Amino acid sequence: MKKGINTWCFAAGTSISEQFRLAQKAGFESIELAIEETGEISLETGKKEALEFARAAEKHELEISSIAGGIYWKYNFTSPDARIRARAKSILKRHIQIASWMGVGAILVVPANVAEGIGGPPAIPYERAYRLALDTMKEFAPPAEKHKVCIGVENVWAKILQMPYEIRDFVDAVGSEFVKVYFDVGNCLLTGYPEHYIPVLGERIVRVHVKDFSCAVGNINGFVPLLAGDVNFPAVTAELKKIGYEGPLTVEVAPSRLYPMASLYQSSLAMDFILGNEIP
Repeated sequence: MKKGINTWCFAAGTSISEQFRLAQKAGFESIELAIEETGEISLETGKKEALEFARAAEKHELEISSIAGGIYWKYNFTSPDARIRARAKSILKRHIQIASWMGVGAILVVPANVAEGIGGPPAIPYERAYRLALDTMKEFAPPAEKHKVCIGVENVWAKILQMPYEIRDFVDAVGSEFVKVYFDVGNCLLTGYPEHYIPVLGERIVRVHVKDFSCAVGNINGFVPLLAGDVNFPAVTAELKKIGYEGPLTVEVAPSRLYPMASLYQSSLAMDFILGNEIP
């Protein structure tokens, strides 16, 4: 398993080229970028720019492991507003295309949201949200396969697709090798134990997010630096090995307010312990 870092771990305003440099310097092997409405990688990014990012990452000996999509909180496939749903689909189409240009094999997608007050639409009936999400993933499975880009649906705090059997059955219902699970270790501490999710999801897991969470806090402020929370990382890595997962473990930790670089190096060292690497 590779030691990866997410673009949101860097201080706001850090250019992608600088992220590549810092990630390599801190000892990471892969990086996850993100598509946004505006910025260096956006819906307007073309093939030329995408290829330049891929070459820059290679220059720094980094694999671009995936491209995340926080934009799906704003434009969700399960919004009660048909215009927002249409916008979400146009974003996913572009998301797949940009990843393909970069030679990236997976993207992170928030497939559904029925939770109020978490950046998404007003709550809609669970069954309708599930059907909208399922129909959308079925619709985009063929273009994902055409471009050789796997859609990784992430378990997030959206009050839907959170329990392991629910996620498993959803992906199986799509019925495509190009729609799998982007498993977030820290997100499931509210609903269960990540080491119990892994054997249920099995080979459906295409990518893994690593973050830690304090159950004693129990809300959005409960996300803490790696090894400071309640995730049983030895059990998590053991279960990932059992299912044969050999992809990146991508750190998703907010940068320190005062010393952003400190959290980068703290996360890198924590990942060495988690992966059993030789400690520098």
